[in-house]
Amino acid sequence: MSNTKITRDNIDSVIDIRSRRRCQLERGGLDPVAVAIHLLAETGSAPGWDTDLDGWAA
Repeated sequence: MSNTKITRDNIDSVIDIRSRRRCQLERGGLDPVAVAIHLLAETGSAPGWDTDLDGWAA
């Protein structure tokens, strides 16, 4: 195991990459399930859904 320190900037960068990719996939016309599958395959975690107007958890 390495002693890599995870900083807030690193976490923010990962979140930014996920949100950018999600926007690209949605703009490409994919439905929410396809977007979730792509994000799971690419990032290792699936986005969460909520019951708000746009269907995504914040």
